[in-house]
Amino acid sequence: HYSIHPNMRMSDGDKLKSYLEEWQTSALVSYDLKHFTPYTGLRYSGTGYVMWSRVDKHTGIKSPADKRLGLIAGVDIPLASRVWVTAEADGAGQDDVGLTAAIHCRF
Repeated sequence: HYSIHPNMRMSDGDKLKSYLEEWQTSALVSYDLKHFTPYTGLRYSGTGYVMWSRVDKHTGIKSPADKRLGLIAGVDIPLASRVWVTAEADGAGQDDVGLTAAIHCRF
């Protein structure tokens, strides 16, 4: 979960505030092979942008219900005993695909 809450603003005498919030959970299975670890699974996420004013009260935009469940597939590739690279793709359809690449170091 993450949430972004900017400061309240005044506009034409009305107090305005808003926040962006995302919830995400996933369930993955992986298998450790000698030179890499592939994984796959499901993710469920929802995003909302909530706006509030004294005039309009609460309004908001939420992610579509049919886009909240998606697939995840990725691979971890060790470079050293404490360093590895991750490449991952996730999405809920053709128009909702994310690609991630990262380098991790364990301290």
